[in-house]
Amino acid sequence: MIFLWLACLADLPTESAILFRHADSEQMIEEGVIEGFLFYNDLRQFGHFSWRSDPDGEMGQRCSFHVQDCTQNYLGAWGFQVEAYQNNRVVASARVKSNGHYRLRVPTSDASAVRFLLRYCPEDLCFSFQTDRAILYQLWHPQATQEAPIELNDGGVDLGMVLFQPTGVLNGDADNHVHATNHFASLMELLYIWHGSTGVPFRSDSFGELKITLPTNLDTSGRTRGPSDIQIAESAGWIKGNKIMHEYGHVLNLRAWDGQYWFDGNSSPSWSATEPQEPHIAFKEGFANFIARSAGNNIRCEGSFDENNDGSFALVGTPEDGLLYPRNVTKFLCDWYDQSNDDDPYIGGYGDVIAQPRPEKMYAILANTLLYAKSLSDRELSICSFIDSALDLREEVASESDLLLYRQQLDAMAQNNHILCAD
Repeated sequence: MIFLWLACLADLPTESAILFRHADSEQMIEEGVIEGFLFYNDLRQFGHFSWRSDPDGEMGQRCSFHVQDCTQNYLGAWGFQVEAYQNNRVVASARVKSNGHYRLRVPTSDASAVRFLLRYCPEDLCFSFQTDRAILYQLWHPQATQEAPIELNDGGVDLGMVLFQPTGVLNGDADNHVHATNHFASLMELLYIWHGSTGVPFRSDSFGELKITLPTNLDTSGRTRGPSDIQIAESAGWIKGNKIMHEYGHVLNLRAWDGQYWFDGNSSPSWSATEPQEPHIAFKEGFANFIARSAGNNIRCEGSFDENNDGSFALVGTPEDGLLYPRNVTKFLCDWYDQSNDDDPYIGGYGDVIAQPRPEKMYAILANTLLYAKSLSDRELSICSFIDSALDLREEVASESDLLLYRQQLDAMAQNNHILCAD
């Protein structure tokens, strides 16, 4: 899995026309290369822009519509699927690299059409963006359409640069194609962090492809309807980039819990991070906000979000009811996950002194949370259930004294975020 992600980022040596022997015959078939560059207009506020290159080959930078009034910021369409068609069938497929470059090897015997898709499906990981009519967001290359495919001369053709827009030309209209590409970019970054560089399973074998529908007519803000179904509402302006990451937090949670929440009652009520919720809703939404912040881009766990006593992200509630607030749940998980060893002297508990866990460790605790809760018939499934799960896993490998110290450290970190769990 890691190799596939790295291969998507790497450049390969230039290829020329080659000959190969067909597997079922002695026929020698000549192949040529179709290559070019695909970009998209990235006007997000939150993202790892430096992970991509601009059309000049320079490192990508943020140019946000919301923060800087930008209307143009073309970046390499990292991860977009590109396909070559001959006679209405796919003859080659590849993924666009972080610098926007793609290369397809196709037979030269027929003319080829080229199509780009908002879909990323290497091995055990697959997601795509579709319209409300269940049609994949796509673009036929203006110089290589089905109606007017392109012939390969001298073994290859360079199609140059194109933007993922319905017209294929360089423009900055804020339409659903562009919104989908920006959501796609945020999800690519988050999935690289949680799946591409770790051992966290995507569980395609159990739940298949994750399909994101945009725009949805089922909700005014969008929601996750299941482990393979995210609905995103239409946006009147440019998106910021964090919405899809929050929704993927729910997908990760659901796939870790075998596809459904185990708690009683409504799993998708209206909620606020600073208002008390049912314990399971506080955990569910607080965890999803944590996943969004774990991306470590402009919206992150560290910095101003670490301030507990005052500021825009102060703790809410009291230690006695603090576990009912999604914000406190997110701040606790962030303290555990981030690299900062912090303590708020104004609040009980001595802060975060536990070594930063990798995503696969956090996922293991999450997956065990449901199993351990079921063993206790605990349908509350709160942040305290997550802590109990961590202790349960630790008990399997730690001595009694080490387990006691680990419990004390977790309790102290929770207390520093207005969370008290019963013994």
